[in-house]
Amino acid sequence: MSERTDKARLIDMLTAAERIVAGLQGVDEEAFLVDMDKRDSTVLRLQIIGEAAYHITDGLKSQYPEVEWFKIQGLRHKIVHDSTPWMIGPSITSPWTTCHPWWSS
Repeated sequence: MSERTDKARLIDMLTAAERIVAGLQGVDEEAFLVDMDKRDSTVLRLQIIGEAAYHITDGLKSQYPEVEWFKIQGLRHKIVHDSTPWMIGPSITSPWTTCHPWWSS
């Protein structure tokens, strides 16, 4: 069992989200799609957010029912267990469409 607190996990989530936003400032979809490092770092950070959400205690989750914890965790599972469509092929835009609403390029 991990000794990490909810606070530490929330900080992980916030830090990863801030790094996604900072890394994608001024990047359009075309540039994102051709930059493998940009895509990989974005997907990794989405995975970090989902993993941290998975380990948040039920007590904290119940205090914030407006947060879509299950969807956040589900995104992590999709990345980890079905990563190929995220990285190549027609679904490569999935990380872009997941993150794009949160910043303006």
